[in-house]
Amino acid sequence: MRMPLELPILVFFLIGLLCLLIPQRNKLALKVVAAAGALLSLAYAILNALNPLTHSISGLFLYRGFSGLMALGFAFFGFIVVIYSLKYAEALPGLNKYYGFMFWCVSFSLFTVYSASLITFTIFWGLSGLTLYLLANNQAHASNAAKKAFVFLGGSDALMILGIVIYGISAGSFDMYGATTRIAVAGASPAIMVSFLCLAVAALTKAGAMPFHTWIPDFAQEVPMSITAFLPAALDKLLGIFLLTVICQQLFVIGMPMTILLLAVGAFTVISAVFMAMAQHDMRKLLAYHAVSQVGYMVIGIASGTAIGIAGAVFHMLNHAIYKSTLFLSGGAVEHRTGTTDLGRLGGLSKYMPVTFIICVIASLSISGIPPLNGFVSKWMIYQGLFQQVTNPDFSNAARACFAVALAVAMFGSALTLASFIKLLHSVFLGQPSGAKTPIEEKPREVGFTMLLPMGILAALCVIFGVLAYPVPLKTLILPAIFTFGIYIEPISGLWQSGPAFTLMIVGIILGVIVYLFSKTKIRKDMPFTGGEPSQQEGRFEGLEFYKSITQIGIFAYVYRLAEKKVFDIYNLLTKLVLAVGTVLSELHTGSLRTYMLWFIIGIIAIFAFLVGKF
Repeated sequence: MRMPLELPILVFFLIGLLCLLIPQRNKLALKVVAAAGALLSLAYAILNALNPLTHSISGLFLYRGFSGLMALGFAFFGFIVVIYSLKYAEALPGLNKYYGFMFWCVSFSLFTVYSASLITFTIFWGLSGLTLYLLANNQAHASNAAKKAFVFLGGSDALMILGIVIYGISAGSFDMYGATTRIAVAGASPAIMVSFLCLAVAALTKAGAMPFHTWIPDFAQEVPMSITAFLPAALDKLLGIFLLTVICQQLFVIGMPMTILLLAVGAFTVISAVFMAMAQHDMRKLLAYHAVSQVGYMVIGIASGTAIGIAGAVFHMLNHAIYKSTLFLSGGAVEHRTGTTDLGRLGGLSKYMPVTFIICVIASLSISGIPPLNGFVSKWMIYQGLFQQVTNPDFSNAARACFAVALAVAMFGSALTLASFIKLLHSVFLGQPSGAKTPIEEKPREVGFTMLLPMGILAALCVIFGVLAYPVPLKTLILPAIFTFGIYIEPISGLWQSGPAFTLMIVGIILGVIVYLFSKTKIRKDMPFTGGEPSQQEGRFEGLEFYKSITQIGIFAYVYRLAEKKVFDIYNLLTKLVLAVGTVLSELHTGSLRTYMLWFIIGIIAIFAFLVGKF
């Protein structure tokens, strides 16, 4: 008898419960249980990829290729972050809750993507969001960020419930697969339009697309880097894009108007978030805005409606979770050794943390779309999908122009991403040390094995998933996943052939080493100098000042000022609105019985007038 797919997921839940029951002071026991759970998570990820668990004893869950890909990601990133946390998180308060809620998050997320109906999906989707709040709120200083994330995700969940109710009534079924009927949005009733928009808002909020993104920078600023790598960078992105793909490929036929809307959201997210990232002086916020920017590529790929574009979006979703988690964990390593993420107080760390530096370089080049790494391959597929629609003769000139604009924005966004990470690498690892004392007085040194191992695995995947893109991730993971929706694109045309490029790079590196070894070049180490005199600290070149000029250019200066005042923050706007309405209502409560009777009579008249007009 085959193992039911519910069993290992329940085991993860029980491991989380066991962590919660272990006293906080017993750190060794917590580490042992967490490490054992992490290894079990990795084993589950590998075995389920090789021989998926498809049998459900409850009948509430169902295996599909796409859900299997998500499950692989959840279990794998659970392993990565738990191993990293064995050292990184040992000084955090509430360590039992830290590990307990983390395993619960993996468990609830697995149940979410395996749900056979939208009802079950909604329940576990909400529980996964609750664990995000509990994980963040476990840190006392992060309570405001946790509350903001909970309000955003809770509000979007309410919209999702409304959308699911409307969809279920319209389609006559709440099944996610099989009997589900795709409903055309174009030309449909307003209720169908509301249903699609509500579900799309829930997906985009979870993934962190603009304008529903503002919980992510605040979240990243306050919570430990390991949690940021685990949730907004990995699990929440996977869940959000999972839902958006299901909406567009399984539940609805979105039509050209909604396609253009998604293209606009995706393009705006790419370019706006990357401009915000370039202006940041803190590593946490810089990485957070790039986590937002990359969502735009996934949305654009899904909106392209082409097989290679959708495959590229799903591949980019996985790639983003890999390289963005690598970057957050690298940032956590820097913070662990220096006590700060302020770019102005860092510099020259490549000498003291060479392995972290190399790992961060690989992830930075990957997110910037530099070949032959994985980020380039998935972006190239998205570009190909958009280009197919630009040249599609069945579309109007206006529609083709929208795809062309999205393509141009996506390519320009990659260039700005590279510029932003040049700033990060210079400020943290390559530039002259700032001379400012960091909170940790001792000289920085490389982090330990338990932190380097997860970072190294992720960095290796950035290379493997780029160089061996077709035989490893695409053929074995991505293409079977999107076949869930009847999308079949074998053989893939227009795919970047990374093998020759990688070979040339290796040959170039080998030739460079040979030339260096035989040139007998002597290395001179000296202090930097200007005009024959040793450079003073005030003469230090700061990449921050160079990039600061972006915030002083015309319209950009105005927009940046508004952003600093949180003018574009939906949470801030709604807070002000609620307070304003509350102020008005409090003024109306005068305590006078005559005033209350007057409002009562006015209300009765309004209801009567409405009923007369209705009938």
